[in-house]
Amino acid sequence: MKILHIDSSARNEQSCSRMLTQFFITQLEKTGKTLFIDRLDLAQTPPRHVTELQTTAMYTPPEQRTPAMINALIESDSLCDRVLNADMIICGIPMYNFGMPSSFKAFIDNIVRIGKTFSATETGYQGLLRDKKVVIISTRGANYNPGEAMEGRDNLTPHVIEIFNFLGIDNPIIMNVGPLQFEGEDAKEQAIRQAKEELILTTGNWGYQTGSHISF
Repeated sequence: MKILHIDSSARNEQSCSRMLTQFFITQLEKTGKTLFIDRLDLAQTPPRHVTELQTTAMYTPPEQRTPAMINALIESDSLCDRVLNADMIICGIPMYNFGMPSSFKAFIDNIVRIGKTFSATETGYQGLLRDKKVVIISTRGANYNPGEAMEGRDNLTPHVIEIFNFLGIDNPIIMNVGPLQFEGEDAKEQAIRQAKEELILTTGNWGYQTGSHISF
């Protein structure tokens, strides 16, 4: 199984999202499956933000692209190839200011590519990543669950679901882990413990866990 392992936290050793994505991969390794890991650290090597030339090149037929356009698309092409080559995409995305880190947004802007990851047809748009499995581990400092003070302020979850749905992935697993900062150490430990338990369950029961939206 080919796995694209993406982390985007600005933190390193103290990052809960990094710890949980690695924990999940460790659980997958325990199943005995042969894994090929493609590691992408968006904090260490953030993708370039999309430029005017790059945008123009994306919507120019390949045979009509100038050398400058081709050069502008090199990084985007590489990121698309890594996504297309993966069987499973595991993303660690901490919530920053109610949304995703800018590095992950730049990654998204580079891989949403007409003719590569989606197509435009007479009947509408079609995602080209339908054969991929996606796990999103989103860590957050506060509690955004229904009935809590921060309810309704999670802009990360609907955004990332919409993006992957557009690319053809209808059933990503979304795991929201928190509160990790603002409600004390006991709440943090409980959230991490429950996240690990759910990841173990997901590893062993992938076939009927797809489409889950997990919050605790």
